[in-house]
Amino acid sequence: DASVHTIELSDQATQALGFDQAQTAEATLNDAPEQTTNLNSGKRERLTQSEIDRARKLSLVEIARSAGIDLKEDSRDYYRGVDHDSLVIDAKKNLWKWNSQNLGGGAIEFATTFLDQKGFYQAVKFLNAGHYDETKIQTAPKAAYHNYLKRADSFDRARDYLTIARGINPHLVDRLYQKGLIFQDSQNNLIFQWARNGKAVGASIQGTEIDFKQFGKRGTQKKIAANSQSDFGFNFSLGKPQDLYVFESPIDALSYWTQHPELTNCMIASVDGTKVESVVNMAVNMYKTKGQLPANIYVGSDNDPAGHQLYDKLQDSILANTEAEVTTFKPLFPQDNAITQTTYQGLKQDADQAGIDWRELAAAVKATTNLSTNYQQAFPLPQAIAKSSVLIDPNPGKTNFNSDEALLTAAKFIKANRTSDNEPDWDAITKKLNPGIEDHDREHLAAKSSYYNTRYQAENGILAVTKIAKDWNELAKLAQQPATMDQQLEKTYRRQDGKTAKLIANGQDQFSLVDRKQPDKVVGYFEASDPQQCAYLIKQYGYNAVDKEDEQKYQQTQPVKPQQHKKQRAAGLEQSM
Repeated sequence: DASVHTIELSDQATQALGFDQAQTAEATLNDAPEQTTNLNSGKRERLTQSEIDRARKLSLVEIARSAGIDLKEDSRDYYRGVDHDSLVIDAKKNLWKWNSQNLGGGAIEFATTFLDQKGFYQAVKFLNAGHYDETKIQTAPKAAYHNYLKRADSFDRARDYLTIARGINPHLVDRLYQKGLIFQDSQNNLIFQWARNGKAVGASIQGTEIDFKQFGKRGTQKKIAANSQSDFGFNFSLGKPQDLYVFESPIDALSYWTQHPELTNCMIASVDGTKVESVVNMAVNMYKTKGQLPANIYVGSDNDPAGHQLYDKLQDSILANTEAEVTTFKPLFPQDNAITQTTYQGLKQDADQAGIDWRELAAAVKATTNLSTNYQQAFPLPQAIAKSSVLIDPNPGKTNFNSDEALLTAAKFIKANRTSDNEPDWDAITKKLNPGIEDHDREHLAAKSSYYNTRYQAENGILAVTKIAKDWNELAKLAQQPATMDQQLEKTYRRQDGKTAKLIANGQDQFSLVDRKQPDKVVGYFEASDPQQCAYLIKQYGYNAVDKEDEQKYQQTQPVKPQQHKKQRAAGLEQSM
């Protein structure tokens, strides 16, 4: 059933009920009859509370490593999966989260998800039979947030990071800075203040130092300030808010605003992730501070499986006030109608073989996996159903999943299940593709498949791309044409003799700068994710970011590592906007 969330028309604090998945799961497990068959007697026996308690206390790190799941230590308390880099284990709290799948829990849930234990009972028995150490779970009460971040006198570095590395409109950045909603701290981090009822209740911290060795593929530090209010985030209002726009990060929120500067009469917010309760809390905040329940909540989460699962879960909830005014959730994914040439060719081949329109097959795959190249689950099906789904790889990268066979099977189901007017019978198709699916999930997934089929069939309903933008910041940077980047470089980075340099892409993540009048003369090498990030590195460290020994070592074969940019600034380089 859909969850109903009522916002009371009063000044008292409002609670968003029924959205804490961890508590819900625990309550369900505690209340369920924990019995199974005794193989000797044929009778069912009950698990003891001590067995359940012990299973919950066993070290997740030990359990994972004993099962052959490679982990790398991110910090003293956090571990990350090597093969599943979105799998994070908090060793202190003994909890895990698989961000890409929007799954998480404790040791028992870990066993049912990763160790093929069929249900609660089997998982508890399995864990008790193993030789694992117990972990001391720390559950100290959370302290109240206090604004401990020291504001720097300058905002230059943070502004450069937003406007150059991230492609955010400088005028919008300056507006937020002048309002005190963003600033630079004493460590040169970019700080996004969380405001609630005029009071600071937390902050998002975005590093401005780019170092892939230290910070991994993201390249920068990104975290939430200590003791920030749970399930909340950065937010600001434009005009008199009627609608709410939510995004996964402050950078994405500003990126969307950059592309849509005409926005007005709305609240723009970041929920720092994909938690349903964070979105609900933002709606509550808008009502309590602005006196207006959002007429629409536009969900601008990432165009990836986790982002789509957030929207699908929100579709299962009803947000209303006591006057029965109901909020509508609307999708706002970047490039949600985009398909790559490679994906098109695979879909077209199997659709042609089955004798159907390839767009019908694309709709089924999009609804289930978001067209992910590894056929990762993008619709919130229970794990038992997802593992038997035709189009979902139950363990991406770990199984011998045959995508061609899966696509052809799906295409044949679509061919065999048609309505009287020869349209796909999505209800029947969804049932065939997902054996054992519950009625509610079937109706939802069938409606989603039908939605994408209708969208793809429309004129200009498909956007052909070489790479699909995952989030709104990628899209904002793509909107900056190469000519614009050249103008930015020419405007921003000049030598004292008036010569300018041109940015050349040497390959993926590798860039060099050459003198415009002497194209064969390289004046700098950089490793960066995109031209914008490269331009930012040049602005911070200059053209010649390495010393003479390193310059001889790198020559024109190796890019400069970001951490090496700190060695020296370029002599005689004027750096002014």
